[in-house]
Amino acid sequence: MAEIITGLFQRVFGFLISYFAAKMESGELRQADPALTSQVLLGGVMAFVLRRQIIGDPTALRYTQEQIVDAVVDTVLNGLVPRA
Repeated sequence: MAEIITGLFQRVFGFLISYFAAKMESGELRQADPALTSQVLLGGVMAFVLRRQIIGDPTALRYTQEQIVDAVVDTVLNGLVPRA
């Protein structure tokens, strides 16, 4: 089971790394480490999943899944907008 999950994460990370690298190369996003950026993006989502599903943290439960994903994606991507 762990191998399946690891394989899935590797495919997701591979996609995100390629996506971020292409957007950085085109200038749509500022230069950063695409692999680390991918880790930050998924790490934020996974932290909320842990807090909501495993811990039952009432603070994390106040938000819908859509709100959480929107906030994490918005925070990461806006942080990568090229600086003027």
